[in-house]
Amino acid sequence: VLYGKQVAELMAEKLSGKTGSVALTQNTKNVTENAATESFMKTWEELKGTYQLDGITVLPVELEGGVVDSATAINLSIIQAHPDIIGAFGTTGNSPITWADAATKAGYKDGELVIVGMDATEGNLDYLEAGKVTAIVAQPLYEEGQMGVVAMDAILRGNQFPCFRSLDAPLVTRENLEKYRRLLQEVNNWYA
Repeated sequence: VLYGKQVAELMAEKLSGKTGSVALTQNTKNVTENAATESFMKTWEELKGTYQLDGITVLPVELEGGVVDSATAINLSIIQAHPDIIGAFGTTGNSPITWADAATKAGYKDGELVIVGMDATEGNLDYLEAGKVTAIVAQPLYEEGQMGVVAMDAILRGNQFPCFRSLDAPLVTRENLEKYRRLLQEVNNWYA
C-alpha cells in the first residue's frame, strides 16, 4: 500500500495541470502488486483536490510479465495504443528498464515520461542516474529476506511471530541515489 501511495503523490505533483494518460503495469496479479496499484488509484483520486489531475486518465492495470524483452514490447504497445501517455508506474522489478526502453523505442526523449518502478537494483539505478526514469521504489528486498529468517527462527522455536510487519520502502530519486549505490555495493561486497 505504501508503494502505490508514495508513487501517486510523486506523480500527481509532477503531472499536475497536464493532460494525458498514466499507465499501470504489474508482473502478475498477486497480493503485493495488486495492493500497490490499488493504493495508487485510491491515492490518485484523493489527490484530485490538491493537484490539477482532471485532464489525466489512469489506465486499467495491464500485465507486463517479468521477462524484459516481452515486457518492453507490451509497454511499447501500451504507449502506441495511448499516444497521449505522460507517465507509467510499473510494479515489476524490471519495469523501470522496460518502460524506459519502450519510451525510447516510441521516440520519447529520456525523462519525457514520468516513469516510476520497483527495486533499487544496479540496472534500475543506472537508468535513474541516466535520467531515463523519474524514481524507483526501494522495495526492502534484503530486509524482507532477513525478516523471513527471523520469522522462521521464532516459529521453529515454538514462538509467535506477527503475520505482518511494515518495512520502509523509500522513493529513490537522483537526489538520494548515492545512498542506494552504497547500500547495493555493501550487499555485493557481502556476497563476494
